[in-house]
Amino acid sequence: MRMPSLGQADALRQRIALLGWPQLAGLLAALAIDALVDEHLTVTLRSAELAEELEEQLDPDNELESLTTLERLIVLRRDLLAVRRLGVAQQEVIRRLARLFPD
Repeated sequence: MRMPSLGQADALRQRIALLGWPQLAGLLAALAIDALVDEHLTVTLRSAELAEELEEQLDPDNELESLTTLERLIVLRRDLLAVRRLGVAQQEVIRRLARLFPD
């Protein structure tokens, strides 16, 4: 992540001063949520592509290669389950923030 320039930092300080705490808290919450979910679609699409590639590599005539591919599919599945658990936790955070900042 790139650091803002001095001019950008000054502009940001002025915006914060103008917004006040409630609006600033809502803005920060929106930015945090945006950062959390920004890459979800990309990760999901790439995971689906990888799963398809791995499935195509499965070969009943070559058990050794298929075993390696199955191991990679198992790792992918485990990683996707971890992403899913994170997504559920993020949904709960978003629900709580929505209750705190209904507007």
